[in-house]
Amino acid sequence: MRLQKIWMMWGLALLSASMASAQPVVLGRVDSFRALPSGIEIQSGPGLLCIRALRDDVLRITASPNSTLPNEGSWAVLPESRDSQLGVTPFSDAAFVGFDTPLLHVRVRRDSMEIHIEDAQGHTLLASSQPVQFFPDDR
Repeated sequence: MRLQKIWMMWGLALLSASMASAQPVVLGRVDSFRALPSGIEIQSGPGLLCIRALRDDVLRITASPNSTLPNEGSWAVLPESRDSQLGVTPFSDAAFVGFDTPLLHVRVRRDSMEIHIEDAQGHTLLASSQPVQFFPDDR
């Protein structure tokens, strides 16, 4: 009976450990950020979010569950566009971090990492309602 309890406790411990490691990585708040010449890089827990302006009307958003961003290769973005850099104007206040291009205003909420992008006339182009999440199968 005692051996059975030990095995049961060990099994529960292993199950708990595997469930804990199966938790998603959520980019849920801005821990730190740095302005880039063409955008912004945001650290959130172990994860990283990078938003860069390829042109004044084209953004590239890249995210990672750790501090290493994935390969910059893309079938959707030509190499000359991918490697181009547009100078941006950094933005930071108590609620948001981000940047502006001549045509876009990019904001990321500090407390939730929700991304909000507007055009120069103030029309919402993107308003995320949840932070970026990486599930174990995504990694």
